[in-house]
Amino acid sequence: FTDVSGSSISITPTATSSKILHIWNTGAYGSDNSGMFTFQVFRDSTEIRKVGLGAHNLNNEGSTSGATTIALDEPSTASQITYKIKGAKSGSGNPLYVNQQSNLNGQHNILIEIGG
Repeated sequence: FTDVSGSSISITPTATSSKILHIWNTGAYGSDNSGMFTFQVFRDSTEIRKVGLGAHNLNNEGSTSGATTIALDEPSTASQITYKIKGAKSGSGNPLYVNQQSNLNGQHNILIEIGG
């Protein structure tokens, strides 16, 4: 797994009882016959969610997929925390591209504090 560039985002909860809703959306492209895109969501160094997306390839033209993760986290801290995404692609040795193709439209990364 490799860090997804630009996916880090931080928040400082107002109370240790706060929950954090993390929403991340992007496009991904794999340039080989088939494979699976997998993304991990981390709070600091702790994995809190893993999302796998099936992908297919039509006429060996690569495969494009949208990826969205939604995680409700309970970090139990009032100190700053950072969320980030890591990604990988199974299949041949060709890479996984995130937000590097003209049709992928960037990534969206949102944190919302709930309660407290």
